[in-house]
Amino acid sequence: MAYIKSKGWANALSAGVYPICPGTPGLFSCQIRLTEDGLKNYKEVVKVFFQYIALLKDTPPQEWIFDEQKGLADVDFKFKQKTPASRFTSKISAVMQTPLPREWLLSGHSRLRKFDSERISAGLDCLRADNFRMAISSQTFPGGWDSKEKWYGTEYKYEKIPADFLEEIKKAASSKKGERLPELHLPHVNQFIPTKLEVEKKVVQTPAIAPKLIRNDDSVRTWFKKDDTFWVPKAKSLHSMQKSSTNGHCGKLP
Repeated sequence: MAYIKSKGWANALSAGVYPICPGTPGLFSCQIRLTEDGLKNYKEVVKVFFQYIALLKDTPPQEWIFDEQKGLADVDFKFKQKTPASRFTSKISAVMQTPLPREWLLSGHSRLRKFDSERISAGLDCLRADNFRMAISSQTFPGGWDSKEKWYGTEYKYEKIPADFLEEIKKAASSKKGERLPELHLPHVNQFIPTKLEVEKKVVQTPAIAPKLIRNDDSVRTWFKKDDTFWVPKAKSLHSMQKSSTNGHCGKLP
């Protein structure tokens, strides 16, 4: 994501596995929100994706990456905010239809349990250039549609990936270290994952009702309010930045 974002081709990426029906392994889906320039260069984005898959396959699964993700998931689950009852009930009723241990109904899809390098490698082996489907959705993409969706009337078209483009994808998917973009690499160690979550609770006779101004000068005004009610290891930071030149006439800007 960092590379294609630096190229101005995308601004968001999400990926994960979702089940189709009980007893099936599910499908892996990766969605990339492209910019206008990214839409014009979608073929390059696809090739970068498969180059990164090749990088992951060439690198043994890293347990430290799993531990980082597990730590973040554990913190998020332990201090998760309450959700509306209707949403919570709907989610849990869906989870109950999956073959999870009953004691995992609340945490099964939120926490990571055990590092398994063999399963990780087996999952990566399923991501190939000969078994994927690509969908491009846009309001500005060229027409030539030959089908229309039943309910909303959305026009679309199914077609095979052009042979020359598919060969480029296969080349990217089988690329070796010297053939891949040098900008592609595994994530760096995250030094900011919290491990000490205990909060030193103190008796407060009168909880503060508003933040206190702790700095006020020509550059910065800062307010601060410590949690003196719930005593949980959470913080919320709000930033408002002002620059005088942006408030002036556009002709005065450099």
